[in-house]
Formats: sequence, C-alpha cells, structure tokens
Amino acid sequence: MQRDKMNAKLEMQWFTSRSGSSPLRMTRDNHVEVLQDNEQAFGRITEAIRNATSSIYLMQYEFHQGFITTFDSWPTGNSGAPKPRDVLVDLLRDKAERDGVRTCILLNENLLAPDTMGQIHEVFYGTSVLLRGFPEHGPRVMHAKTLTVDGVEAYIIGSIFRQDFWDSSEHPVRDPRRGLETASPKHDVSLCVRGGAVKHIEEFFIQLWNYLSDAQFGGNDRLEPSPPPPAAGTHIVHIARSVTPRTLTKRGERGILAGYRAAIRRAKDFIYLENQYFTNEVIVAELRHALRRHRELQLILVINQTPNVPLYQQLQNKSLKRLGLDVTRQFIDRPRIGVFTLWAADHTAEKSELQPCYIHSKVGIIDDEWMTIGSANLDDASLSGQEKLIPFFYSREQLSMELNAMLLDPTSSHSEIGRFRQALWSEHFGNIQLKRSADGWLAQWKRAAEANADAINTQNHQAIQGRVFPYSTDIRVQDAHRELRGFVQWARLGLRGSRSK
Repeated sequence: MQRDKMNAKLEMQWFTSRSGSSPLRMTRDNHVEVLQDNEQAFGRITEAIRNATSSIYLMQYEFHQGFITTFDSWPTGNSGAPKPRDVLVDLLRDKAERDGVRTCILLNENLLAPDTMGQIHEVFYGTSVLLRGFPEHGPRVMHAKTLTVDGVEAYIIGSIFRQDFWDSSEHPVRDPRRGLETASPKHDVSLCVRGGAVKHIEEFFIQLWNYLSDAQFGGNDRLEPSPPPPAAGTHIVHIARSVTPRTLTKRGERGILAGYRAAIRRAKDFIYLENQYFTNEVIVAELRHALRRHRELQLILVINQTPNVPLYQQLQNKSLKRLGLDVTRQFIDRPRIGVFTLWAADHTAEKSELQPCYIHSKVGIIDDEWMTIGSANLDDASLSGQEKLIPFFYSREQLSMELNAMLLDPTSSHSEIGRFRQALWSEHFGNIQLKRSADGWLAQWKRAAEANADAINTQNHQAIQGRVFPYSTDIRVQDAHRELRGFVQWARLGLRGSRSK
C-alpha cells in the first residue's frame, strides 16, 4: 500500500505542475501503439472503422470529401498511378447506412479560418451519419483529432484528412498518393490506445457533442458514455487537454501545458521536442530554467525551417534567442542545444532532388521516462491562449481545443518509450540504430547534420544519409524546393555558417 502511494505521488509529479489545475485523467491498464507517418496511421484508422460494430466517434479539424486513406499496390513501370482502395466518406457512410453503426462526426467550424464543414455536410446530408460543426468565433479552433470505435479502441490522430498529408515513412520527394505532384513530404505521428484511457478520449468527444446538443439542438441526440473498456496492458497514460474557456467549463483547461511544464522540470538527461511550431514563451522559459538547473541536460529540437503560419518563423527565432542561441551563427556549435530540421532527398541516375519534409508531429520525449503525442503545437493557441493578441479578442480565452496522451515509464532502463524513440530516430537517420555515446545523444545528431550539410556543399549528394539537417534562420521560401544538380548556393541556408545577403 505504501509503495502504491509513492508510485502515485511520482506519477502525479511527472504529469502536473504546481500551477496546473486540470483533472488528472490517468489510467494504468493500457496498451499503446505509436503509428509513424500516415500510411500506417490512415491504414489503421480505416481498418478500425471497417471493423466497428456499435459506434464510431470522429473528431477532426479538417476533412475533405475526396480523401483517400488506402491504395492498392504501387504501379509497375514508369506510368500509371496507385489505385485508390478506400475513400473515407464512403466507408463511414456504408458503416452507418448498411451496418447500422452509430456514426457521429464533430468537425471544426470557424468564422476566421477556412473549414470543410460545407462540403462534408453535403456528402452526408440525408444519410444516417450524424454531423455537427463545432463553431469557433476567434483565433482559436477545435484542433483535437480523435477516433473512438465501439468504446474500446481510440486513435489520437496527428493529421487532418486532406490528401497531401498522405505520406509513407520513406518520404519520397514526389508521391502521387499525395494528390498533387508538387505536394511536399510530411512527417507525422499518431497513437492507437486500448484500455482505460479510451474512456477519457471518448469522454472529450461526448462532452463537446453534448455541449452542442444543449446549446444548439434542444438537447437532442445526446450521447451516453460507453461501458468501461477492458484492461489491455500495463502502460500508464494520462489524457491531457486544452479546453477553450467558457465552453465546457468557465475557466477552460490548460492540462497539456501543465503536463509539459511538470515533465521538463523533472528532466535530467535529455529533452527531445519534435513539433510543428516552437513559439510558446512558457515552454521556452521552462527549458531555459531546466538547462540552468542541470548542467548535463541536453535539448534536441526538431522543428520546421519555414512554418506555414507567416509570423511564426520570426516568433520561432525569438524563442531560440531566449534559449541563448545566437541566431546569426550555426546552432550546431552549441554544446548542449541542437536545433534541426528534416529534408527529403531522392536520387536517380539523371538528377537528385531535395525538398523540406514538413514536420506536423507533436512529440515530446524526456529521459526515456515520459512521452507525449497528440494534437497540441508548442504555440500559444494550443497551450496557454493567445496572450500576444492583447488587447484584442480577450486573449486568454483564445485557446484551441486540443488533446494529448502523456505516457510514463519511470522504472525500466529499457522502456517502451525508449524503444519508440529509437524507432522514430531511426527513420530520421535513414534506418540507422543510434547508440548513445559518452557525450550523450546530441553529439550524434550534430555529426549527422554536419555530414549532410557537407554533402550538399561538396555536391556529393549521394552521401546524404537520412533527413537530419541543421536548422537555419536564413532559409528563404523560394529555396524550399530545388534540384541539387549543379547547385552550389546551399551555403545560403547557413549550413556552413554563412549569412544570406
């Protein structure tokens, strides 16, 4: 009994900061499976929907009507294209109409940002599929992306349902399965969960659905929770949320931010953050304090060179300055901080091509003991509210709806979290299994990034290994996609420390 209390106290310390007031939705009977990239994630989602027998609850930010989740075999020869196998709207309609599975879809609907509510409403109009838009009125969105099936299996989905987000772990520069030949490679991570945590993932969907029932539909079509799911394993999982104030509760929730803060404060060896954005000042402050507290602590950041929000590149570089980085020099020179980005390279006998591999994942790993995967970016909209918008829009209330799973494995020297990290890094490094050296993990990241930078600058393009490159503040959008043949201006990217003119 005493040991159980000590373990519970330790788990609480990893998941919640002193300032965190959100509920701790923690279960210890889970099985989790990390799904790297969307060929795997979309395939598993399709399989789960096809096997559903009682309920399908889907929450998405963006859902395009022609979205294809799976394809038949890759065509042979130099012509042709993969044949679509599953179109998601058709599969969902069939499950509701033919099989009688209760199918409810909650879709972001926004007055400022574009949404896909209109086209999806048209597709499902007159069918048994229940569709609702979750209306947002400011610079915030319903950004959480989840699927729960039959109350026993849940998916925390990384990507929106748009064709150009389809990608494999190989990340070829060109892939017709992305819909457009010009669509860039995209890296993402999703999570499949079975066990007690499914209840808390489904709970978020049901709370948002019933909130709309009461506010807009006269209490009609309210949902009841599924029976408690059976135990499926031994993984410790906390479901953390960001909730817009004055919706489900008056104050909302900032549980994801609290979870990040608590975990960063306990870090001693390394912090690995792989995220679409890196602009939140609270996270930056916590990282700065952690690096000061522990002289051996290393920070590895994998972020986009050019975020898809125009102002974010400037804000991102300010965040790096607050960490003590001189943004006019190579970050690769820093002994305890490494900032990297991902590029995809294709080589043929005729030419070589390089294109940014857009990072859409939201992954955090600390000391191989704590991990998070979910929908929340490391920006204000996902974590703390749009404080920078003062005096507009009541900034503290401009917090998006988000959901992350936080996993804990604090006792094992060969943890499941460590195995996932190795699998993820192996993809980034070109299927090389890294071994920790005496000077920690960061040195290997720097050596790989430097080697790829040298391969570019010496035009030895065949020597590029994996996708890891140094981050540079000087990248220009027009440089984002070029053929490497005869190209020597890559020094402009800061890969050798030079400044763009």
